[in-house]
This record gives sequence, structure tokens and C-alpha cells, in this order.
Amino acid sequence: MGIGKDQYDDRFTLDHWFRPDPAHMATVVEGKRGEKVREVHMQEGERWNQQKYNDMNERFQRQALEHLGILAKQDEPFFLQYWPVIPLSNPRHTVDKFTSPNGGTYVESMQQLDGWVGEIMDAVDRLGIADNTVVVLMGDNGHFTKYSPGSGFTPMIFRGGKADTTEGGVRVDAFVRWPGMIEQDSVVADIVHVTDLYTSLARLADAADGIPTDRLVDGVDQSALMLVGETHGRRDTVFLYSGNKLEAVVKEQFKLNEVCKYANVQPYMLRFWGTEFPQLEAEKSGTGQRLYSRDQVELILEIRRLLFDEGLTIAGARKKITAMEEGGSKPKAKPKAKTKVEEKVEAEPKEK
Repeated sequence: MGIGKDQYDDRFTLDHWFRPDPAHMATVVEGKRGEKVREVHMQEGERWNQQKYNDMNERFQRQALEHLGILAKQDEPFFLQYWPVIPLSNPRHTVDKFTSPNGGTYVESMQQLDGWVGEIMDAVDRLGIADNTVVVLMGDNGHFTKYSPGSGFTPMIFRGGKADTTEGGVRVDAFVRWPGMIEQDSVVADIVHVTDLYTSLARLADAADGIPTDRLVDGVDQSALMLVGETHGRRDTVFLYSGNKLEAVVKEQFKLNEVCKYANVQPYMLRFWGTEFPQLEAEKSGTGQRLYSRDQVELILEIRRLLFDEGLTIAGARKKITAMEEGGSKPKAKPKAKTKVEEKVEAEPKEK
């Protein structure tokens, strides 16, 4: 499947030679309430291939338009989720119709998806339900920077991509359209989490009474943000997990990063370095997470610099760090650039 050992946690791997065959996995399944789920559009013994993937996405598009037409005629509230998976295929060929000079495999697919989204928006208008329909278009994670430059996606303003808890992995584009209710071309910078859609859409559909009250609901009602605009958001905090591990916390304009993300190293690297550098022995929290001191974080940054930038071996880095400590100095992290506020404070004369 093309998954390298540095892309997953192999602590529980029993057979390091095992590689599943994606062509033999279950692909698309369909089911109705009260009936068994079944795999569709695949014959017994038939293998999955790129053409099958293309056919699947075209079928999803047709079915979305068909269901939209059916739901629009029922004259009652409806919810339709359309989850195209075009960019996930990462084909090793381009579609001539969508080829662009600076594109890549994923960018080519996004151009095709743009046309399909346009078909759905046109259908909403043609069916006469635009003024009474909230349309939400958003990504589910950051872009596939790990496959760049072939994918056509590269890190831009924010660092990282899919599977990262850095800003490039968790910040995604999101658009909401509701003619006559949401101001056209308006832009907001408030924090919105995907779970907020549940509570917000329930409020807009006059279904807030159906939100459970016997359990904790993660989403907050952001309908005021949609209708009134920026500064009316109700969320100021987001907890960012990788699997079941908390890696970062966002509070308004501040962010607290987990050590691996801050130092830009993989967890398995940190575990290995802990066996090679006794200075990295750390206390553990009640949940088993390692708690590093500020000096240890600086040491981690220095180890990374010695290994990645200077090209030293583990033994060479250990020897150099030992020499620094014996000489009375300690590894220093690269000074962080001062903010304008800090520069202003330093520039102002101190009171006597």
C-alpha cells in the first residue's frame, strides 16, 4: 500500500512483512434500514482498479443529484450529505480534459470536483429550494502535502497537512450559502469546529429540541456567526487529537503544542532518542504521557539540528552534546523572533 514504517506506530505490529492488498478490500457498500449491507458494482473475484474508482465517483455524483430531486419534492426538511472521494485516488495519470500547467494528480481531480459541485448548486437553484436550503462546503482535513510535489499541493501559509495537528492539518476552507440570510461574499475569522455544524443546523432547522441533553455534546450553536457575521462566534477553544492522543490546544489566538509537533519530529524518533540520551528521561503524567522540561525541549531541538542539519550520527551528536555540557554550556534553541509588542516594550525606557 506504499505505507512506510515512519508513517505509523509499529509498537503493536506482529508481522513486519505483512502488506494488505487494497484491490481485494471491500470498496463501496450500500444498505437500507432493516436490511443487510452489501457491496455493490463488484463481481465475485473482480479486482479493484483506477477505472472502478472513477466509475464509483461518477455514480456518487448521479446518486446525489437523484436524491436531491427526490427530497426536494417531499416538501419537508431534509439532510443530504455528499462526500465525494475524487482526490483520494492519487492516480498516476492525468485527465486530459482537466490538465493544467502547474497542476498535479490531486489538483487535476479538484478541477473535476469543482464542476460537479457546480452541478449540485445549479440543481438547488433549478428545483426552487435555494432560499430555503443551507449549503455547507468544506474540507475534512488539510491537503495531502505528503505526496507533493506530484499531488500539486504544497504547504503555504500554515505548516503541515493531512494527519498533522499543525495548522496546515486542521485549518480547512469552509463555505456556507443561504441566499437572503447569509450575506454574500462575507468573510469571518472566528473559530468553527466541524461538530458545531450539528448544533447550528439543528437550530436553523428549528430542531434544537432534538439535541440530546443526557450527554455531553461537543458542538456549540454557531447560527449567530452565520447570520450576523464576524465576532459573533461562540467557540474560543479547540482540542486537537491525533488518534486518542492530545497534541495541541488552541485558545483564541494562542496555541499550546505537544513536544513532537513543536520540535517537528516523529514520536518514534523521540522514543528512540530517549534510549540514547539519558538527559531526555522524563516524568510521566497520570495518563502515561511524558512531561518534558524547558531544558529538555531545547535539547530535543539541538539533537534534531545536529542529526538533520549537520548530518551527525547518534554517537556523534551524543559526543558533541556531552562536550557542550562538560564545557559549562547547554544546547540553545534558535531564538524566537520577538513580536512587535515585545520589541516595543524593550524600546521603551525603564522607570528608575
